[in-house]
Amino acid sequence: MRYWAHLDDNNNVINTSVGNEESSDGGLQWLIDNVGGKFIETWGENQPTNNPRKNYGGPGCTYDSVLDAFIGLKPDDSIGFDEETCQWIVPIKIL
Repeated sequence: MRYWAHLDDNNNVINTSVGNEESSDGGLQWLIDNVGGKFIETWGENQPTNNPRKNYGGPGCTYDSVLDAFIGLKPDDSIGFDEETCQWIVPIKIL
C-alpha cells in the first residue's frame, strides 16, 4: 500500500490517506482530483529501512522540502534537532 500525507499551504500535515496500489501512481491523481491539495508520499505500518522522508508524515507533522523529511512537533525549547534522522533530541538528565 502507498500512503499519502495531505499538506496545507504551510506544509503541515492535515491527514494521511491510503492510496490505491492498483493504479500506476498509487492513487495520487484520484486524491488530487477528489480531495484537492498537495500530497507527499509517506509510509504506513511497515516502514522501509531506506525511507527517504525519515519519519511517518502523520497529522501534526510538518514536511520540510529542503530536508525532504517529515518532522514532528517540537516538544519543548530545550530539545535539539538531529538533521540526519530529522528527529528531536531529548537531553539526558543525570540524577
